[in-house]
Amino acid sequence: MAMTQNFVRLATEELDDKYLEYKQRKEEKIIKAEKLEHFSYTIFHGYH
Repeated sequence: MAMTQNFVRLATEELDDKYLEYKQRKEEKIIKAEKLEHFSYTIFHGYH
């Protein structure tokens, strides 16, 4: 019984890590996209 609980806990922790990593990467991508958007917007509107 204890072994099963331990396995479940480890599997859950691993999933949590993967999810957090995924969330972090997603947020970084969003930030990069926003910066790029702002940059291209500035160039486009800055020289007209």
